Amino acid sequence: MKSSFLYLLLVMVLSALACTEDDQYPSSFYNCFLYFQDSSLVNSSSSKYQQLLDEIKSSGVPGIQMSIQNKTDGMWLGTSGKVDLKTSTDLNSCNHTRVGSTVKTFTATTIFLLKEEGKLNLDDKITEYLSAGDIKGIENAEKATIRQLLQHSSGIYNYIQNLKFQTGSLNDLIKVWTPNELLDYARERKLIFLPVKTFCILILTTFFWE
Repeated sequence: MKSSFLYLLLVMVLSALACTEDDQYPSSFYNCFLYFQDSSLVNSSSSKYQQLLDEIKSSGVPGIQMSIQNKTDGMWLGTSGKVDLKTSTDLNSCNHTRVGSTVKTFTATTIFLLKEEGKLNLDDKITEYLSAGDIKGIENAEKATIRQLLQHSSGIYNYIQNLKFQTGSLNDLIKVWTPNELLDYARERKLIFLPVKTFCILILTTFFWE
């Protein structure tokens, strides 16, 4: 379990998303359906939630999704805005979106829970949990610590800078990348900066609750 989360953390340190304004899909591309039952239509706070989404959208956000679940009302799903501005296609609750940097919050939380359970230390080298094959060809990976990955201070090459990755990503926007496929773009690459002991990165993730 620890290895899985550290593997994901290493990938996240190198990850980012890319898009291009030239990509265009027909509206039918976004057709979808929910594979579970929600309670959106009968939720007592539905209008309040929808108003919130509409306000955010009106501030300039192209499209937004939100999911709220509690024991009383069940699950509410809502959207506002467009999934595709070129075709003016409405965003639906069932549309999939890339999670992006939000996953950093969940991964970091899991790492800290493992720390609290005494299963790892933040200053452990990642080589204690990842195999030689996992980090082969990634400069400084043999010295990098869990803390450095969490702080983005290891200096490890960011594969989003690799033009081959950018081309591959843009040519297949719905591709599901494996960790090794992403790490391959960082292998045999020089550090982007020398590792530092202290570093600060601010990621704003907004959660709504009642």
